Amino acid sequence: MPLPMPNPDPPRLDRLKLWLIAALLARPSAVLDDPAFSAQDWQAIDACANQHRLHPLLLDRLRGSWQHWAVPAVLRTGWEARSRRAALRALDRQGTAIAVTRTLNVAGIPCAILKGGALARHYGNPALRPMRDIDVLVAPEQAETAFAALLLAGLVRRAEVNGAAHTDYASHKHLEALWCPRRRVAVEVHTALVDKPRGRREDDALLQVADLLGRRRFEQVSGHSLPVLGWAETMLHLIVHAVYDHQLNNGPLVLSDCAVFAGDAEADWDRFWEITERAGRGNGARLVFGIIERFAPQLPPGALRLDLSADPAVIEQSALLMLQDVAKADAQGGWDRLFAQGSWRRRLRLVRDRAALRSRAAREVEHHHGESGNLALAWRMVRALADPAQRRDVARSRAVFGWLQEEG
Repeated sequence: MPLPMPNPDPPRLDRLKLWLIAALLARPSAVLDDPAFSAQDWQAIDACANQHRLHPLLLDRLRGSWQHWAVPAVLRTGWEARSRRAALRALDRQGTAIAVTRTLNVAGIPCAILKGGALARHYGNPALRPMRDIDVLVAPEQAETAFAALLLAGLVRRAEVNGAAHTDYASHKHLEALWCPRRRVAVEVHTALVDKPRGRREDDALLQVADLLGRRRFEQVSGHSLPVLGWAETMLHLIVHAVYDHQLNNGPLVLSDCAVFAGDAEADWDRFWEITERAGRGNGARLVFGIIERFAPQLPPGALRLDLSADPAVIEQSALLMLQDVAKADAQGGWDRLFAQGSWRRRLRLVRDRAALRSRAAREVEHHHGESGNLALAWRMVRALADPAQRRDVARSRAVFGWLQEEG
């Protein structure tokens, strides 16, 4: 269980979080030019970076300005050690991705590595882009064959994934997770880039798997050719995953991802905006790009659609949601998902669907969700409102997802 962040007064903690966002984008002075951080300030920055896997990137971005920011020597030493470990893990993850695609290629199954696995070249140093797992996309009709091929190659079924084995890929985007025992990393076989709930637009490019695989390109990673999605599709997937699938609660790495990926030689902004608007995800893109431009203007003109740019207050609130306290993520995530649904009818449907999922999970895995039933989650959500810091995050969530819903 992650430790909660130290809690300076809320306005100060907010400024420190915004400074951290700016530092990740190589412009820390854009938020705070005063290097007189207290020991408690550095403790809060360190805890926040730890929760969101940011130490290697923070170390890299502050290189050359240690003296200006007076980073405590003990923190710098710890960050350097974490960065070395992150580099070794990243190389392991890359090796797993290469082995997975090689196995599927031998089986004659077209595939593409998703998200972080597709970005290694753009960061240069593998430590700077940590990956929790390996996601690989295949056509739905080949999913079971791909799953079986990976089992034969030495992967094993992970004992427990969200309380149940996800095999209903008519509605869920990936199958039951696999586990690589040698490298200790999960592998997920995806049959779509997004879940397919009611109301999902059928012309959403992220649902057209045959077209996605047909537009693959290949990245050179550690001397191997790694299949990844096309540039526009990868950029859209990064944004949809962070803004719509995770309601901004999976950390600010998406900002760094989009900033470095925007400079790719194969960038096709016309196609990106065409498929993004068609999928009804234009506001999410404007939000992510707006945060980047707020703290570190660096995006090419093709990325910016000023006709419907996000309100500056919404941009700042969104950035702060990206660095919410992971130790309190359960209750906050409940509020985020409710506000992201828009209408109360859709919110009630979410509650019903989650109740059904939890019920199935409890039946299939007896020991799972012993304390995590729907009523328990609702109680934690209500109880969270007694915490002033969480009330601020709940209010931010309501404002941000209200703005996102304006797109319709």
